[in-house]
Amino acid sequence: MLFLPLVACQTQQDFASLRSELELYIAENPVEVAPPLVRMSFHDLFNFDPNTNQGGPRGCLAVDPILTDVENAGVGNDTVNLIAFVKDKFPNTPFSAGDIISFAGKVAMETIYPCMKIEWSYGRSECTNTSYPLVSPGGNISTLAEFQPFLTNYGLSASEMAILTAGSHGIATAAAALENTGFGNFDFAAVNSGKDWIERTLTADWTIETNEKNNTQYTTNLNGQTIMRLPSDMVFFPSVLEKIKGQPDQKLMSAQETLRTYVSKDRQVFDQDFARVFAKMLAIGTKTEKLTPYVDERTTSQCVDEFPYPLLYLAGWNTKNAVAFAATVVSALLGLAGLIYTSQ
Repeated sequence: MLFLPLVACQTQQDFASLRSELELYIAENPVEVAPPLVRMSFHDLFNFDPNTNQGGPRGCLAVDPILTDVENAGVGNDTVNLIAFVKDKFPNTPFSAGDIISFAGKVAMETIYPCMKIEWSYGRSECTNTSYPLVSPGGNISTLAEFQPFLTNYGLSASEMAILTAGSHGIATAAAALENTGFGNFDFAAVNSGKDWIERTLTADWTIETNEKNNTQYTTNLNGQTIMRLPSDMVFFPSVLEKIKGQPDQKLMSAQETLRTYVSKDRQVFDQDFARVFAKMLAIGTKTEKLTPYVDERTTSQCVDEFPYPLLYLAGWNTKNAVAFAATVVSALLGLAGLIYTSQ
């Protein structure tokens, strides 16, 4: 299936306006919206093949047959809805689908982790070919040998993929749905921190199990809540796997030690490294594109890094959308006052 390429002619102000709308889009239901935006920003590029320059971040995720491929269950429709939202808000601005998806991933991450600033560039061309095979690094990957073809295609090291995994799955509301991914239905983390996700993975007592989809997953109990890890999570923790089943991939020990170093450091150290690697991920497949760096005028100097993120995150708070957060709080207080009044 072929599509006419789109010649991008957006401006910095166009993307500043888009950012404001995306923040409102996320704030309406951050629990349900933000993690899928992060997921789709990876899914739109995870089948990139540098040998043919096929795949990559060009918005093909929103087009059949890639849209309905089993690997994209649960994320394809979210992508279509996101693009429709942007096109409705900006009918006269030719944002490419690839830019929309990639930029939304950046904004979602910076909303979730307000002290992050992720470098990004715009100008991705439109999807022109959906006939290439869809190959993706699934959650069942359990060895470096299985990961290596994808790491080679992406230009990422095993340690960088480990950092991406920890930061993305460390989102407070990130979860796997059995019907979409073949894993779940449990959260990846109960807190909003990649650093804490790493520490919990290293120290918790994990149980290996086979779920209804006949996939292996790892679970543990934390204060009555079941927390889960995928095989592709645990592959970066060979010493933990050795305790569970005695079959670690020792070739990934260096990736584990990279992650372990963050446990004893300030959270900002991990966040800065994650922002760097996430920016590198968003640039996968764009070397042949003439992209324009986005000048992000947002400041993180006043962000509060150790605030109770889950509470504020659920309320729709982020560094720029203070109005939405204030409105949420006022609405909640008015509702509480109404309940008190009617109960008298």
